[in-house]
Amino acid sequence: MMQWNARLPGTATMLACALLVSGCVTTGRIRPQFPPAADVEQSQQAKPRPTTEIATDEIAREAYNIEVEAWGDRVHDAAVRSCRWMNERGGKFSCGETSSERYARLHDLP
Repeated sequence: MMQWNARLPGTATMLACALLVSGCVTTGRIRPQFPPAADVEQSQQAKPRPTTEIATDEIAREAYNIEVEAWGDRVHDAAVRSCRWMNERGGKFSCGETSSERYARLHDLP
């Protein structure tokens, strides 16, 4: 019983010091391990399927071409955003520009 009482002040001091020191540790910002879900989902979009009308109908063909171009821009933009996300975490990739950035550059927009 006497040995336990003799160790109590040292143990209490040690616990107090550990509590103080643990409060001094700075914690880093928790960073996600995966790119944003919206970008992953968008990069997996299937290419629009052509219909038989595009062979005979000029309007259907033009609508399909517009749809394919928009799909390509969405998939490309998602890939660029995912690439930049990886570069923010130490990657060394050449990511390019999104379609809106390319449009702004080509049309001299701010």
